[in-house]
Amino acid sequence: MPARSRPQYGFSLPRQPTRPLPRLLCEASAASVTSALKRPLPPRLRFTDSATKTRRVESQLNLWMHLLAFAVYTGATVALLAMGLPAIMSEREPVRRAQLAAAVLRVYDPLSIGALGVSIMTGAFSLTAYKAALRAAFFDRMGGPLAWKLFFTFVLVNLAAYIAFGIGHRVVRAVDGGTPPDAVQLAAFLRRLRTSAMLALVLIAIIVWVAMGLSTAAVLPVSSA
Repeated sequence: MPARSRPQYGFSLPRQPTRPLPRLLCEASAASVTSALKRPLPPRLRFTDSATKTRRVESQLNLWMHLLAFAVYTGATVALLAMGLPAIMSEREPVRRAQLAAAVLRVYDPLSIGALGVSIMTGAFSLTAYKAALRAAFFDRMGGPLAWKLFFTFVLVNLAAYIAFGIGHRVVRAVDGGTPPDAVQLAAFLRRLRTSAMLALVLIAIIVWVAMGLSTAAVLPVSSA
């Protein structure tokens, strides 16, 4: 049986050189890695100085808000002792004195509580930043002074709440209700108010003194051990 002849075409397909499979896989992997490196990283994965600068600005802003709020509370308490109470005591008429006391405490109470609350919140944020910076050395350096500061701050918060709600709110509510306290009751309120405000200033001085030691411990260089 004669062999069947293959048909002859007028053209032939060019044969491409074959490459081994491992080489193809390596070239494909290299190409994918190169394209991945050329893509921009997501914002959360970009290791630039912008994040560090942002945290530094936030820390400074938080510190200034903390100091400003604490200064507002201190200034309001000093003004209450230096100007508010003398102006109230200078009034001779009992009803007029009670109305003046209510007017002063109506401003002092929310201002003092709000400023003290902002100071406490910003102080807590500052502690978070210190803890992230010092890491394992946080409690070794700041544990003792921080415990004392938190203790005196707790006492100050309770004292401020007593001044605002235990004294000031009662006077304001009595005057607004049309039954102002008489001369004896108002004198007792004012004595407690003066004593509590002076004690608050003593606590403020102690807290500032402890905070200075806390700041000194925070800026010490971290040991490599």
